[in-house]
Amino acid sequence: MSKSLSLLFLLLGSFCFAQAQQDSSLAEYKGVYKFKEGSAVPSVEISLQDNVLYATATIGSAELTKMAKDTFSINEQTGLMYFIRDKSGKIVSIHVEVANMVLDGTKEANPTAFIDRNRYFIAPRK
Repeated sequence: MSKSLSLLFLLLGSFCFAQAQQDSSLAEYKGVYKFKEGSAVPSVEISLQDNVLYATATIGSAELTKMAKDTFSINEQTGLMYFIRDKSGKIVSIHVEVANMVLDGTKEANPTAFIDRNRYFIAPRK
């Protein structure tokens, strides 16, 4: 019984550690990615809330689901998002295929807000 209980705690601990590692790795995707001038969307912000990635642009927001390393599905749309790394492994750009759009953007080193969050996401006071 003691061995069974020890094994159970070991497995549970391993699972929790693996889950924490996986969730913390999502933070590397966060940032603002700017698309080429004249694109249908000027930029997208990738944020992490409660261990879930979200993509927010001027046309709306969508939850992202990890499919493989650096590949995510865009849940509210029929689309895919790919993160591209440089030789050192740092995420430097993004490739988005959604609806009839294909967008390529670069990660901003020092991002600034591109939309007024209060205007679009917080209900106005009466």
